[in-house]
Amino acid sequence: MDADFLKEEVRGGFLVDAKRKRLWAAMLDMVEVFLDICEKHHLRYFAVGGTLLGAVRHRGFIPWDDDVDLAMPRKDYERFLEVAPAMLPEHLALTNKRNEPDNPHLYFSRIRNRNTTHITKFAQECRINHGVFIDIFPEDGLPTGKKGRRFLDHLVLLRRLDRKYRASWKDCPTWRSKMLLLPFRCLRLFAGPDFFYFRQEQWIRKYDFDHSDLAFHFWHTISSQAIHDKHCFDEYILLDFEHLKLRCPAGYDKYLKEKYGDYMQYPPVEERKGFHESVVVDCDRPYTDYWPVRKS
Repeated sequence: MDADFLKEEVRGGFLVDAKRKRLWAAMLDMVEVFLDICEKHHLRYFAVGGTLLGAVRHRGFIPWDDDVDLAMPRKDYERFLEVAPAMLPEHLALTNKRNEPDNPHLYFSRIRNRNTTHITKFAQECRINHGVFIDIFPEDGLPTGKKGRRFLDHLVLLRRLDRKYRASWKDCPTWRSKMLLLPFRCLRLFAGPDFFYFRQEQWIRKYDFDHSDLAFHFWHTISSQAIHDKHCFDEYILLDFEHLKLRCPAGYDKYLKEKYGDYMQYPPVEERKGFHESVVVDCDRPYTDYWPVRKS
């Protein structure tokens, strides 16, 4: 990487300071490792979300962005989870709900740099690796029409049941609400804390990505932005992303219009901020120097 990359600069009218550049550099290091693993094992991946938008509109990071979004068809994603741990350098770790019970990011994985710190408000109390990260999402299939709506309705039900299942007594202000929670608390004693989580994961995998007309990613919530035309991903093109080239869906125009509307237009100034509410970002010290975060 060119040493000048770490220098402060103005991009698109937004000041990218040296601290953000250090964060970007740490993420790009992980992306390079990810790309190498995918190439050696012939695994498919795509830039999605803000990373795809950045590649198309900025040929790199969106100036105010603070993460990297990569997606893989489910079969490739599961294979990546198998082979990656043995191929990652010592300073990197693959993290998800399967190897970190307290991980709040239920349905996707992250590569994290254990020698750095990026603690977000959402996860600051969780006993997990809090290093700088990149996101890796599985893409599943989704049927069209009534079949697809029934699938999503069932997933919404499982999601609601999971929230009830994870609720605590302090979340129930009345005796009536406590009584409604009682069956879930009893089931949890016998089935463990992730009973409905595993059922959601099984359900999400029901339809194969390659044999569906719609692609679906269930990252946190169910929304129209989580569903898109799978055929946007039938082919890929390589686009510049900083000093790298990333696989991007050939149908990126349709995908980005559905997700962002007029995606070439910059958002209002007040909306130009990263998605994550960061509590601590430090690319020079490990998260173990900071966690648990002391509250003032």
